[in-house]
Amino acid sequence: MVSINFPLITQQRLQDFSEAEKQAYLNEYKRKKKSVFVAYLFLLPLGWHYAYLRKWGLQILCFLTLWGFLLWWFVDWFRVPSLVRNYNQDLSIALLKDFSWVSEKKKTNEAPTAMQKWLKENPSASLNDFYKNMRRQCNL
Repeated sequence: MVSINFPLITQQRLQDFSEAEKQAYLNEYKRKKKSVFVAYLFLLPLGWHYAYLRKWGLQILCFLTLWGFLLWWFVDWFRVPSLVRNYNQDLSIALLKDFSWVSEKKKTNEAPTAMQKWLKENPSASLNDFYKNMRRQCNL
């Protein structure tokens, strides 16, 4: 698979996709993702980087306050990479929701997944606890 730094939940869910579904997902992701370079190009002249990242509330607030008298415009020079990364991670999860109907299959005779086993062993735990546990195991 392409080396894209997806959130853990996206990585786990993409493992269940067929190769055709993964390719369709990746094509859509590449089409919609944002670029750090383009975000800097929008920041440079008039600070349109929030509009580029579809954060219209912040964009309007920046216009009204003149970027905190240009203080936030300067700070955003350092924040742009993380803003774009966060946007792209949110995009990957949103696309995962859109694509989930594609890969939903009735799994009646298959062995239980790691998530199903863990939830059976930890009935009072939440899905978020499962992913925290998976992240700890990956970092060990």
